[in-house]
Amino acid sequence: MKNLAATAVLSLAALSAYAAPDMQWKETSTTFATLIQSGYKLVAVDHAASSGSPSQLTTVYYLQKDASVFACHETHPVVDAKTGSASGEFPCSELVQPYDSTVPPQQ
Repeated sequence: MKNLAATAVLSLAALSAYAAPDMQWKETSTTFATLIQSGYKLVAVDHAASSGSPSQLTTVYYLQKDASVFACHETHPVVDAKTGSASGEFPCSELVQPYDSTVPPQQ
């Protein structure tokens, strides 16, 4: 599965959208459900502790349709044993051609 994601990442030179300077992921309001309903397929899943807090687990779902790739991050804190509460986030980002802020714009 990871090889599929790597192949997808390398095949995106034709994308016309650009991310913020020096970034290759562009935040989007698109949801995981919308992507699946639009024909995107799950190609890889990665699990890791969140960098901000080791008590949070982040799962990243990579979805692909042709040369378009999205990553949806699902972050859940460990459930509080006293209160039983937990909240989570699920933002998605699109892989785009990075904008190189060191190169002057073309006229």
